Amino acid sequence: PETYKATLATLSSEIDGEVLAKTGVTATTPAIIYQPASHASNGTFNPEIALALLDLALASNEFHMSAPCYHLPYADSVHLDAYGTYRLGLAAGLALKRVIVDGVDWKPLHVVNHQRIGVWLELEFVGGAFDCPNTVDDQIGLVLDHSTVSAALGKGFVLRHPNGNVNDFRECKTIGNTVILRYNDNVQANSIMRYAIEGSGV
Repeated sequence: PETYKATLATLSSEIDGEVLAKTGVTATTPAIIYQPASHASNGTFNPEIALALLDLALASNEFHMSAPCYHLPYADSVHLDAYGTYRLGLAAGLALKRVIVDGVDWKPLHVVNHQRIGVWLELEFVGGAFDCPNTVDDQIGLVLDHSTVSAALGKGFVLRHPNGNVNDFRECKTIGNTVILRYNDNVQANSIMRYAIEGSGV
C-alpha cells in the first residue's frame, strides 16, 4: 500500500511538471479518484489498495475521492457494469465541480469521532455530501438507503471484539451526521469495525 501511494504521488508530481512546462500554470492539478471494491467482488477480501486510496485522499490536498464502489454493480470481478459506471460518473462530476469550480477541499465521507457507551457505539461522519447537504425523504444528514444497497448484516457495520469474535448487531439509527449502533455486548476498547467488507448481503 505504501508503494502504491508513493507511486501515485510521483505520478501527480510528474503531471504538475508537464502542465507547468507546457502552460506555465504553477497550481497543482487535482486528481479525482475513486475507491474500487473489486476486492469484494472477486472474493479476495483484501482491501489494501482501497484503504491506501482512502488514506491518500484524506492526507493529500491533490487527491480527492469522488466515491467508493462497494455499492455499485459489477459486470465481472473487476469492472463496473454500465449503470455502475454511470453512477460513478455522477459522483466524479460532483467532486470535480466542488473542487475546481467551488474551491472546496473535497474529502470522502469518513469517521472523525466515535464514542462507546456500554452496548452503544456512536460514529460521527464528515466529508462527501456534508460539504453540500441534500435532502433525502425530507431528512437532512446520513440516510441508510437500501434502494441502492441491499439490506446487509448489521446494516453493513460489523463489529468484532479484540479477540476477533463478532459482537452481534441489534439496531441502528442515524441522527444528522451520526450513526448510532447497538450491539449485544458492551463495546470494548480496541474493537475492530469493518463497513461494507464482510457479512451477508455486502
